[in-house]
Amino acid sequence: MRVATPLCARAERATGIDMARPDDRTFVPVLNLRGGRSRGQPATGRLWVGLSRVRARVAGRIARARPTGSNERARLRSGKQEGVMKAAVRDRYGPPEIVRVEDVDMPVPAGDQALVRVEAASVNRADLDGLGPRPAFARLIIGIRAPRNHAVGIDVAGVVESIGPAVTRFKPGDRVFGDMFSFGAGAFAEYTCAPERAFQLIPDGMSFEDAATLPHSAILALQSLRLRKGRTIEPGSHVLIDGASGNVGPFAVQIAKAMGAEVTGVCRTEKVEFVRSLGADHVIDYTAVDYTRTGERYDWIVDTDSHHSLLAVRHALRPGGVYVTLGGTGLPILGALLLGPVISRAAGKPMGLLIWWRPFNAAPDDVGRLKDLIAAGKVRPVIDRRFPLSQIVEALRYVDDGKPKGKVLIITT
Repeated sequence: MRVATPLCARAERATGIDMARPDDRTFVPVLNLRGGRSRGQPATGRLWVGLSRVRARVAGRIARARPTGSNERARLRSGKQEGVMKAAVRDRYGPPEIVRVEDVDMPVPAGDQALVRVEAASVNRADLDGLGPRPAFARLIIGIRAPRNHAVGIDVAGVVESIGPAVTRFKPGDRVFGDMFSFGAGAFAEYTCAPERAFQLIPDGMSFEDAATLPHSAILALQSLRLRKGRTIEPGSHVLIDGASGNVGPFAVQIAKAMGAEVTGVCRTEKVEFVRSLGADHVIDYTAVDYTRTGERYDWIVDTDSHHSLLAVRHALRPGGVYVTLGGTGLPILGALLLGPVISRAAGKPMGLLIWWRPFNAAPDDVGRLKDLIAAGKVRPVIDRRFPLSQIVEALRYVDDGKPKGKVLIITT
């Protein structure tokens, strides 16, 4: 019998544990009303006050749930302590060095959640932006003094280990990839857990490593080449990709070429040949040339890490041209947010921050299109370097220093 109370409902949403299933014989450490931890009690004859989320936000830990039966067997791996896994975590803002790998409680899937054994994850600029944070006003969203969420990593590929009772799309053993951006991060770990909508099946023939490069970066690249109302680049369009060699840029170059555009890539000196190998028709070395001052005009500019003002960029756009920025330092981002609409109306050139972006889980059509482009050989994931989970700091530092030519992977197996 279920005792329906607001506290039970809140506990289910916070912990992901179905309070109405006594046959699971689930034991859950919860918090009592004074903030102390009470002993796990079986569902029968007790009203569970599931306030574990409060404890998690204060202490930065996930309350431990210990199911029995098939779910418990799925949690175990040879040579590991029961219910424990390695994961990258952080509890304050700062450089990559604040991240550490430690033993944490293994998540347990409930409801529509899937537990995925991570085979590969990839580093994104968004991971580093969240560490700083960058821009600084992001603290208003993710925590003023310290991050509310301690997990790290968003792009992931792996194998479904176990599933909650409401999962309908996957079964244990399925190969999946996904973006944890909207689901609390946690890709840089041995296991990760999220609602099934966070994941998609990996296409046959695609490796875990290639799949891990796609969910965040490739979706951003694809969506940066169209506007919210559907306008997109056309065959013969002159497209410039500023930041063509990092996480998003290589995908943007290849997708634009697949759409029939004439593509100019912007990068630093040592990456010029790499960007040319992606198919760029022209490459600008930004250490020697400022593209906003060359006199060239473009139909579409994608800026993956903005360092130019909108006033400077507008001179590089043709009449009716489009400028889309995906991120950058505080002032350019504020300018894109505040001045973008004004300049767009005054100059007749759509300019601004890509704020309508739809993440991987909400863009099935875009995921399908990416799969088609890859299957046709028009887009290929580019992997620069692989790091074990134990070297997560080195991997983050490598990306933060702007060294990669393509994606950097975290290998957990």
